[in-house]
Amino acid sequence: MAHGRAILLVAIGCSLAPRAARAEGELGLHLHTGVNLGRSIYDQAGDGFVLGGETSLVLLHSGRQDDDGVDHDTPGIPMIGTPTWVGIYGDVLRDTGSDTTRISIGPELGRELIGVDGGLLVQLGDQRRWGFTVRPCLTVGLVALYGRWGHLVDDEPRQDVVETGILVKLPLRLWGSAPR
Repeated sequence: MAHGRAILLVAIGCSLAPRAARAEGELGLHLHTGVNLGRSIYDQAGDGFVLGGETSLVLLHSGRQDDDGVDHDTPGIPMIGTPTWVGIYGDVLRDTGSDTTRISIGPELGRELIGVDGGLLVQLGDQRRWGFTVRPCLTVGLVALYGRWGHLVDDEPRQDVVETGILVKLPLRLWGSAPR
């Protein structure tokens, strides 16, 4: 069964490779690292502030034209064409409202200004709690505004936490092709 899925993924990758090779624009692998500053909101307890760090490894494509030849530049973005990305992120946040530290890791993806990430959530404090999280982002350049919802899967109080905040991440290009 696992071999069948692996063969299917290789076949899909091979079928997409010619299109990626023909695509106009820039393709690169980037390491983004930065600071997260925000506010935590609880339904039954005191709200707090969150401060932490985040790192993500993303494959970024800044396409210049689609197959139909139409240019799809994003206004106001200092890139060539429309950015599209997929990757993995990890973050560590200290929350003053619950006096806990939260760690999350998972996939991320986005197009133009809109992105989303989410995955496994671990909360450390008086006890270790597990859950999941999802976070939509509005990204302009190096700055992203976000809202995140986290759910802890146990019967303790404060099962849900909502965060709003800002991410400032600096990119480091690890690999990439130049625009054509």
